[in-house]
Amino acid sequence: MYLLSPNMKIKNSRKGQQALEYILLLAIVVAVVLFGFKKYLPQTRNSSELYYNKVAVGILGEPPSCSKLLGSANPACITP
Repeated sequence: MYLLSPNMKIKNSRKGQQALEYILLLAIVVAVVLFGFKKYLPQTRNSSELYYNKVAVGILGEPPSCSKLLGSANPACITP
């Protein structure tokens, strides 16, 4: 059995309190990051899809018309 002086108990108690404070701080940061992913990731995806859809015409050019690809014999290309 070890005998501890009162000073060592206080020192160990402070180290334990600091460790708990760091764990609590880490848990709060993780919670904020996860909440941010849940809230802002879908918005970011929608914004990037909208941007790409607007810019894709400039990068790739106009999409080809159906008659140029398949010819006028295809019933899907006939417009009323």
